[in-house]
Amino acid sequence: TDLQAVRQALKPNTKLIYVETPSNPMLQISDLAALADIAHQAGAGVLLRGGERSRVRGNSIHGNGGMAIDIQCQDFPGCGSGPTLNDPGDPDGCGHNCANAGQNHPVVTLGGGIFARGTLNSRPASTYTIDLYAAPACPPDGRGDLTLYLGSTVTGTTDANGDVSWSGVIAEVPQGWVLTATATDEAGNTSEPAPCRSSVAGQLLSDGFED
Repeated sequence: TDLQAVRQALKPNTKLIYVETPSNPMLQISDLAALADIAHQAGAGVLLRGGERSRVRGNSIHGNGGMAIDIQCQDFPGCGSGPTLNDPGDPDGCGHNCANAGQNHPVVTLGGGIFARGTLNSRPASTYTIDLYAAPACPPDGRGDLTLYLGSTVTGTTDANGDVSWSGVIAEVPQGWVLTATATDEAGNTSEPAPCRSSVAGQLLSDGFED
């Protein structure tokens, strides 16, 4: 029942927190939700290391020691632990050594109220599903936590350079929260979260011009 003692007892090689509740013989009740949060704070929420087509959509992933979704590729420069930079046109070139095909993340340019819009650069002549999320604050790595799922929108077809703008109506963003987004391609490869974007209060209609 001592949550701080549990935190201090965790080690880098800890694989399991064993809980007995009510405890024996004191019959104390443990806070299972808090213990679950502690258990998941040691590293990335979802770590993708090698392999493809790992679809990560609509989840609540936050409060971790690492990124909400961290894509790591084998023997591919710039794709280690932590935020991975987009590559123009998303050609990758690392084949099956690339986790989730190294899917590029989107950029949120405006969001708040029930509206969001942004851009994506990825593979040409393709469409993508953009999932929007909000969080109370931006983590130190600058990529958004996936605390509150707000909804999704499907992009139009990317142009010859792989560029496309997107927009969509979403669930209402809590005042003062930050926005982030992920992109998932038609094969089911989901990107890391986009850089955080501060929400703008009062975005009510889908054209994004109302204040």
